[in-house]
Amino acid sequence: METAQELSRTLSDTVIEISVKAGVNGKLFGAVTSKEIASVLSSKTGLIIDRKKILLNEPIKTIGEKQIEVKLHPQVTTKIVVNIKTV
Repeated sequence: METAQELSRTLSDTVIEISVKAGVNGKLFGAVTSKEIASVLSSKTGLIIDRKKILLNEPIKTIGEKQIEVKLHPQVTTKIVVNIKTV
């Protein structure tokens, strides 16, 4: 539990950027999934976060900033900001 709380404090101010291809109206060609978010988060922070811990109701299909919840422990969750940008 203490480890999860420390990790929560570390991740709470984290902003990650993911560049994708998108159409004129801001809709993505495809979607950003929890697997991609986990990969970018791990490469940015050096921490290994399981994709199953990233709570997405559905894959992200539009550009812009999204607040994503990460469940680190049954009693500890934190939010990170994912900024989806066009290439």
